[in-house]
Amino acid sequence: MGEYPEEYENGEFTIAPTWVHGIEDARAGIAMHANPQTGTPDYSQGWGPAVGWTDRGKVDQVGQKVCVPYACYENVLVIAETSASEAGAYQLKSFAPSVGNIRTDWRGEDKTQETLDLVEYNQLTLTQMEEVRASAFAMEKHAYEVSKDVYGKTTPLELPNGTSMNVAPAAEAAQPAAGIPATEIVVYASDLPQSALDELDFIDDASSPGGVFIGLPNNGDELDAPPENDPHATFTVSVQNGIPYRCWVHMKVGAPMGKSQANIIWAQFSGAVDKDNKAVFEPGSSNYLTAQGPAQEGWAWAGCNLEDAAESDSLVYFQTGGEVTIRLQAGAEGVGFDQFILSSAKFLNTPPAKIIVEKTQ
Repeated sequence: MGEYPEEYENGEFTIAPTWVHGIEDARAGIAMHANPQTGTPDYSQGWGPAVGWTDRGKVDQVGQKVCVPYACYENVLVIAETSASEAGAYQLKSFAPSVGNIRTDWRGEDKTQETLDLVEYNQLTLTQMEEVRASAFAMEKHAYEVSKDVYGKTTPLELPNGTSMNVAPAAEAAQPAAGIPATEIVVYASDLPQSALDELDFIDDASSPGGVFIGLPNNGDELDAPPENDPHATFTVSVQNGIPYRCWVHMKVGAPMGKSQANIIWAQFSGAVDKDNKAVFEPGSSNYLTAQGPAQEGWAWAGCNLEDAAESDSLVYFQTGGEVTIRLQAGAEGVGFDQFILSSAKFLNTPPAKIIVEKTQ
């Protein structure tokens, strides 16, 4: 078979290191044996010398019990994967019956030391499957454009008999269709009207998108957390239901004074639920996420976190899709912000690298 991966840097496409069996000396490999057993030799997971694909797998463990944030699983298979370019480094991938990859861990000299856990498991509806098919066709269209010497030599995708794709045509599906809520939501402070602010002001800053950020002066006093009605900004965005979002605030940490470190913002969301579908973070309630910036003065991306809880508990879901209200409340005098992000993919695990994140729609 082969692989067509797309790599992005700060949300922008950079390269697609593609390999396909029979092209440029590439050879198909084995993803997983039908009857995996420990003590058996390692095996090739594919050979794509033109792009440095030399991955190999070996059955590391069988019959394991593995617990991840979503659930605990029995009879789990663990495959140790390595490559010629990273000798001594292993990715340990755990597979649960009828589910698939539930955990990725590492061993040895792995430079990335990447760990991933399953946090949600959903059965797609017929409409969602049609959307996935449309995305696959859109990705293939892009593949023919950027990988003419490799993917361009393959035959086009075809819909299986009995399936449909009643959504945007492939040529248009790469961008969200009008009216469909985004999975990557970026709001600039300069987008908001004065009426969205309560005891906050627009402050000029040439480094911010639109030339302004939202903040308040620092008199050295304390501010109270929700449900107290201290200085805040309120605005609406359109979201999708059933997917996890991670909240980020591009924060202006002010100079500390008195009781204020000028580095906290509290976030709340109407219609938000946790992974168990329990209502959380409702505006005006005592439940909220905390974005806390560093101690030093200046700009920084701060993640919105639930205090004293696992990182997965800080993910935000929405019970229904559509318009929701975001409430950002100053947690300290002297703090400010110029960008707010709800990300379901690009920044789900890591903060943005750029000072200004471009909008996708």
